[in-house]
Amino acid sequence: MMLAYYSAVGFLAIVMLATGLYTPVQAGNANLCVVPIRNSEPTDTDKSRFSRFSVRLRNISKAKRPLIFWESRQPDKWTISDDHALVPYPGGDDPNFPIRFLEEKHTGRVLGERAGQLTLLDNSSGKFRPFALDTVKLNSRVRIWTYIPGWKRSIVATDSGIFFLEGRTTRPIAGSEPKVIGNVDKIIDLPTLSAVAILTDNWEGLAPEISPRRILLLTKAGQLINVVEAEPARNTDTRPFLIRMFSYFLEKLINPSAIERRSERKSSFTDISYIASLNSLIVKANKYVMLVPVTKRADNFSLGEQKIITRFKKWHDIRFLNALDSFLFLQYMPIKNDKKIRQFLRATRSGIERIKADSGLNLVLQSRIIDVPSRGIVILRGADQLYVYDGKNPAKPISGTHSRNRHYLPQIFELPGLDRVLLRRKLESGGDELLELTRQYELEPIPLPPELKGAKIRYITEMPLSDVAIMTTYKGIFAIKRSGRISSVRGHGATKDSIRANLNLPRLLPQTNEILLNTAKGLFLVVDERISGQGACADVTN
Repeated sequence: MMLAYYSAVGFLAIVMLATGLYTPVQAGNANLCVVPIRNSEPTDTDKSRFSRFSVRLRNISKAKRPLIFWESRQPDKWTISDDHALVPYPGGDDPNFPIRFLEEKHTGRVLGERAGQLTLLDNSSGKFRPFALDTVKLNSRVRIWTYIPGWKRSIVATDSGIFFLEGRTTRPIAGSEPKVIGNVDKIIDLPTLSAVAILTDNWEGLAPEISPRRILLLTKAGQLINVVEAEPARNTDTRPFLIRMFSYFLEKLINPSAIERRSERKSSFTDISYIASLNSLIVKANKYVMLVPVTKRADNFSLGEQKIITRFKKWHDIRFLNALDSFLFLQYMPIKNDKKIRQFLRATRSGIERIKADSGLNLVLQSRIIDVPSRGIVILRGADQLYVYDGKNPAKPISGTHSRNRHYLPQIFELPGLDRVLLRRKLESGGDELLELTRQYELEPIPLPPELKGAKIRYITEMPLSDVAIMTTYKGIFAIKRSGRISSVRGHGATKDSIRANLNLPRLLPQTNEILLNTAKGLFLVVDERISGQGACADVTN
């Protein structure tokens, strides 16, 4: 996902360089500024429910400007004009305006869907026009649709079944009717296996024992392979109540593990991934993790024996890590006498192994696994320190991250474009400090300008084409250069005392290389004059 994103950004940069729309940004922040978006002040409704004030952003790469949903405004669909004003989105008041969007990389099309009717984005006007199919129409509600890059086609799951969408042609998948497999709940691309995993739930018209939860594999040829099927969620035992209760307690006394396994099999499937080093599918449910060996010859798949490799008694954290070709999880398991086991574990060919550390790796309920794919590592958040783990050597404590108060453990910001991993750490004296994690896993302090003394840092977001990262703080907006130097962005004073109430993450607009900020005073843009135009910062003062 991240690789595809930065590949797209790189392609955009090459196009803009070739066409002369972009010239490299020189040193200094003279090209950057913070511009207020006119007509974006919070409404009276937003002010009365301040804790819920936020806007939802939908970036459509082929659209000139973003789609902004603002539920307390009418109409509720907006965009940003070239002169930085909030204006209604073209065609947003149309009752058939799509509620789902699909971008096809190989065709460049942007499709929309509402109530089974497909529309196509007209790039010139920005409006969605009706999109006619040459084959059978969907004519039913679309539950999920997703684009599969490796297949150069889209998969559409509706109330009547699953379809391949190619060009203007839809091809139904045999045996995919909800009465047979249930309703599609999630579609997951497994590119290393050249297949798609489909998670289904109970069909609304059938009892769970007739249509249980399932996981299936869909091949490029359109073949459906049943991987795992949950046991009925309801008790289908028709014996009298007293006899059933007597049998239950007798079995619980003689074979309690059998009851536990039946309970686990009724749990919902939540995620699935393929780990090449294990030649297996890893299936995550809300009570256990299951391993399913997979053998593939040509386009034929064969499944091995399913095996539950770990059970979760209570809270847990799990991460599929493609960079390490494995998955890690944190297990928090109460045992007898109120003692607890907290440990980081990893799946290997020989089974589950505990991740060792150069020193004691103490864990608490708030421990986490933080993926850093640009470095091919993960950072383990322990009870009082951070550890780095590369999948080969024991987890190594990061010197300088030790804290007796777990609330002061650093927050990680990965900035692949700047080739940096930054840590924000709270100071007991107040405010934050900024540190860099080097490739030798050591911490180096990054000097902050005097005006940031005692300030709290909220977010750090990259502007890839400007070769900087934008840092939002309680004292305004600042830019971090590749050299590590930090300085304020022109016009950032307008955002002071409003970032504190910012409820949304700053969002990059890839079309324009601008960053959208949602603050208590309204919406702002961080722009680069070299890309947005020489007049973009004309009215901005310090």
